[in-house]
Amino acid sequence: MDLLDFTPSTIEDVRNDANVAAEINRIVLARRAAVGAQADGLAAPAALTEDDILMALEVLNRERKDEALRAHLMSCPLSDNLLALILTVLADLSEQQRERFAATMVQRGRRVERYTVELVRGSFH
Repeated sequence: MDLLDFTPSTIEDVRNDANVAAEINRIVLARRAAVGAQADGLAAPAALTEDDILMALEVLNRERKDEALRAHLMSCPLSDNLLALILTVLADLSEQQRERFAATMVQRGRRVERYTVELVRGSFH
């Protein structure tokens, strides 16, 4: 089971968990307000339909996974220079192609620490 997955074993499990139920209520009310329904904020989580709960769980799953992805990207960012170097290595160039690539970059006055993805891409075309 995915650690980020909120899928409960029963709908009653959702209604009994106050934190999840409050989040579901928030999402459902926001959805109802977005489609023009009046969201008075007084609806109790127990008054929600099963479809509302399932839809809200999908939204919660998506939000958690997006948040986890953003956290991962922040923990190990790929700068434009690092990505350019990775692309250069993964290009699997022959010795002659590597020499030509290096000579082209030197002629353009580009240093390795200043490579960008667009610069590397442009040199291969």
